[in-house]
Amino acid sequence: MKTSVASKRQLALSAGLRQQDGIEAGQEFDIERLDSGENLLQRRSMIANEGQSRSIDEATDTCDTIEWVLQHVPNTLPRVGILGISYPGFLVDAVMVEPHPALKAMGRQAPMVDTWMGDDLFHQGAFRQSYATEWVHGREARAAGTGPLVIGRWDTYDWDLGFPTLGALARATGATGATKWPTWQRFVAHPAYDFAWSSRAVQRYLTHTTIPTLTVGGWWDQDDGYGPQASYAAMERTDSARLNNLVIGPWFHGQWFDEAADSPGASASGAPRGTTSARSSRASSRST
Repeated sequence: MKTSVASKRQLALSAGLRQQDGIEAGQEFDIERLDSGENLLQRRSMIANEGQSRSIDEATDTCDTIEWVLQHVPNTLPRVGILGISYPGFLVDAVMVEPHPALKAMGRQAPMVDTWMGDDLFHQGAFRQSYATEWVHGREARAAGTGPLVIGRWDTYDWDLGFPTLGALARATGATGATKWPTWQRFVAHPAYDFAWSSRAVQRYLTHTTIPTLTVGGWWDQDDGYGPQASYAAMERTDSARLNNLVIGPWFHGQWFDEAADSPGASASGAPRGTTSARSSRASSRST
């Protein structure tokens, strides 16, 4: 297989690439795994590095990817759109810091914007211990050589209470010690809102857009209810061209994208408000 990417999964390839590599339509195949490199969640933007030497970040990676696609994939027009929900929503924001000229539409949905102030890992500084343990384990444990996360009780809250200290939990899960999860080390070293968190807070440095941008959020989003509002407000102050747009509805995290979303639980609203809104949002982006 000539194509190399960073993980093993099923890919949908164009007819030309399938023919080039001898892959039948619909066939599953394994692809070469690259070296893992540096595994770092929420990489700080170069703009936030305050004078440090320019290297790579999510924006430069995306620019390189778009350029490769434009140069190597036949019949590709230089009109690119990017969509991301939750952590991928943060990646959309990261791309907007230094966008490729071919980017024409941006869709950030429930973006993770400021993880200490209100998104995902902390809520106004209150540490979400269960969520942080499971979420970071799923993304950093493999590279750190940590084994599977074995939760011995049905109720994760009770399981967490079984550890007398946060340090005991970290040692039991492999988050600290000989094998370390980089993001967990940030939790330990930076419990207060300092430069480690503020420098990753998108709304502090992404204050203008030159690309039509649609931000989507949910009033009942348990993870990223802060990010959509904070990032939209930051760009709205300079949006004389009216490119900055916002949709917030009665949804939990990501519910609008692939569910009817006619209720947050047992209380039905009487009408689907999820997939219809998602289709409308995508149609608006295509017409932009």
